[in-house]
Amino acid sequence: RRHTRYPLVTGVQTCALPILHHSHSKHGKRSFREYAGEFLMIFLAVTLGFFAENIREHFAEKERAHQYLEDLVSDLKQDTAKLNASIAFKSHKQQQIDSLVHLLLGAERNQYSREIYYYARMLTIREPFYATEGTLKQMENDGGFRILHNKVIIEKINHYIAAKDKIVQIQNMEDNLSVQMRTAANKVFDARVFENMLNPEANASYKYYIRPPEQPVSFTTQDSRELNEYANWAVSINTGQTMNRMLMIRLKEEATDLIETIE
Repeated sequence: RRHTRYPLVTGVQTCALPILHHSHSKHGKRSFREYAGEFLMIFLAVTLGFFAENIREHFAEKERAHQYLEDLVSDLKQDTAKLNASIAFKSHKQQQIDSLVHLLLGAERNQYSREIYYYARMLTIREPFYATEGTLKQMENDGGFRILHNKVIIEKINHYIAAKDKIVQIQNMEDNLSVQMRTAANKVFDARVFENMLNPEANASYKYYIRPPEQPVSFTTQDSRELNEYANWAVSINTGQTMNRMLMIRLKEEATDLIETIE
């Protein structure tokens, strides 16, 4: 009986082995084509995700660039309006300085003391031009210029910035000249008259609340050298006004051209 059972057990084992081996070969091993297919699917998914992200970033940058340019156009239009006001102010001021120098150095200066005092008092008023810096500063800080791909626009923006900075330099020069002019004015004009000319309550209808003296007034000196010293500083300021006005006209043209190019 022991001898007859043994082969039966052995036979079961030998029959089961081929069945297990066949099942492993069918479900455990995978062909090269299956691996290649899975690799290709993963590769395509990663690649498409990469391209999708790049496309998304491209459209996001394009939208940012579009918004930057819209904001820049708005700033440039504000600058154009301010430039118009500054140009008109400087043109009028140049005429006043010309009249001031002509009357002050003339033989009949005492007859025109009211006008001379008024022009001299108005000469101390300044209306500097300050460009609207919001969008340009934001573009510089956020790397906004990197996403602008139009070389013509970038070049014109750079020209505008350079011209704007030149105006600031001239205005700083005018500030230094004004200090020297005020020192020279102390030798020519009575400070009490200047003080009475400025009255925001009584002179509300006058520009900058400055009103010419109602009666003829006197000068603190008749020395031709001191009068000429003050006149020279006034002429120097007038030269700066002329230069600055020409730069503003050019800057306005560049702003208008840049607006048209962007739009």
